[in-house]
Amino acid sequence: MATSLSSQRMIGLFEQLIELHERPASLRLDDRMELTSHVVVEWAAERGIGLRFIEPEKPNRKACIELFNRAYHTEVLNA
Repeated sequence: MATSLSSQRMIGLFEQLIELHERPASLRLDDRMELTSHVVVEWAAERGIGLRFIEPEKPNRKACIELFNRAYHTEVLNA
């Protein structure tokens, strides 16, 4: 089971979402390598989609994810 997606795979997923919904003005993303690659940056620029990255030192910017991870770890992995 894969735990990471390549930049190309991420772009494919973004394209599918754009087909289902309208093109967003911007995307708020984590700063993982597959999301900050030149491939993703160029893809977004070609489509006029801004990229807004969550600052690594600001975990409160992704509080919902952190809360889920903590709950999952406590409830499932420690079981």
